[in-house]
Amino acid sequence: MAPPTPNGRLASRFRMSYPPAPSMHANRNPNLAPRQDAVYQKYLSLQTIGLQAMAETRRDASLVGAWLVSCGMGREGAELAMASTLAGTAFLGIDPQPQRLKSAQQHNACDFMVNSLDEALRVLKNSLRKRQPISVGLLGSAAEVLPHLVERGVQPDFLSDTSEYPANVAASHSAHLLAIAHLAGRGAILMDFGNGLQAALAAMGRPTTVLDATSTSANATESAHAAESLVRWITTELQDCKRMDELALSLLPPTDVARRRWLEGASAYFHRQTPLERVLSLSTEERFSLLRAVENPLLRARLRGPLILCWLDAKQSSQTLRVEPLRPSPTA
Repeated sequence: MAPPTPNGRLASRFRMSYPPAPSMHANRNPNLAPRQDAVYQKYLSLQTIGLQAMAETRRDASLVGAWLVSCGMGREGAELAMASTLAGTAFLGIDPQPQRLKSAQQHNACDFMVNSLDEALRVLKNSLRKRQPISVGLLGSAAEVLPHLVERGVQPDFLSDTSEYPANVAASHSAHLLAIAHLAGRGAILMDFGNGLQAALAAMGRPTTVLDATSTSANATESAHAAESLVRWITTELQDCKRMDELALSLLPPTDVARRRWLEGASAYFHRQTPLERVLSLSTEERFSLLRAVENPLLRARLRGPLILCWLDAKQSSQTLRVEPLRPSPTA
């Protein structure tokens, strides 16, 4: 058996670092590239409704040491893999198409690719023992893999499915969905990110409680952080993006674990974007503080290139601010 293929990102996942942008892979599929705002919303869903659902079993109010199993490693699956590891969980993504797993690895959403459940569980067990987040992509059919989890008594904390289900569930999905219902019955928390998982289970006569992560994440975010808008800053310079991350981090309260963890970890995933950007939910007061800070001449003098900030105001109108570097005046 071939050894698992590592991604190489593990050593620096949660350092505030910006490695030099490598050349783009020729076979990277842009249609499968994870979207940062979608990763952020999935991350917040895990940190809010996911953590709330596990509140009785989590002593440290974090998801570190938990693990999530998801079916499908297309764009939605890759985004969920990123969100999971940023939240501190171990992640297992199952997909029968090797090109999807390869794309997820090329886009930093997958640390290891394996072709057997035994190897996947070995890697996950080691990471869970060390309480380290990791993303493992398993080449296989969920209809075959999930029943094996049931038979072995392997129990994930979270379970999701990024596949799209039609109104009439095909017979080929029956083993797949029955295993999901069985794992949920044993305590796995099901999270639906918009693919109709709950309706598919009900259509099979196995109604199961599923957390709707798409409709609750925004409300949970506003409740937790009093956030009124998602702020995005865009730049072409690595150092400027790092400087903005550090500035935003300084504005967040020390007790805000979720947003601080996002800022400290997101750089390891999105340093290949062109242009570079970061998204973060901010309250009105936090947003005003950030806007005042970026117009400060001292910060503008340190910028290497122009900086663009975008957000929605209280009336949901799109707003944009362009900040130009402040260059020293030529001497006489």
